[in-house]
Amino acid sequence: MTYREFLENKIDIAPQSGIEVDPAEINPALKDHQRVCVLWALRGGRRGLFARFGLGKTVMQLEWCRILQKHIGGQTLIVMPLNVMPEFRADAVHLLGLDEPPYCRTMAEVKA
Repeated sequence: MTYREFLENKIDIAPQSGIEVDPAEINPALKDHQRVCVLWALRGGRRGLFARFGLGKTVMQLEWCRILQKHIGGQTLIVMPLNVMPEFRADAVHLLGLDEPPYCRTMAEVKA
């Protein structure tokens, strides 16, 4: 066995545990790379979007959550530093045309 074969045998592919959605469901405000990232995250299930600064992680997360709520129901939670919250609210309302997301300060507000 070559070293390459040894390494290839160690590869463990994560199973697809998400949902398939029609690409037309993605908000048209998203750019092409954002649309592809959201579809990838939805399809895979347990995924993280680790994009560089300025690539639109905020709108990708909001759109990801919107589609999950539409298809699965329930609530979604995005944890962030307080100073990021105004950007999330502005992007949700002005870029994506969503209702302003609520901001929870306590666990009681999260549970409600």
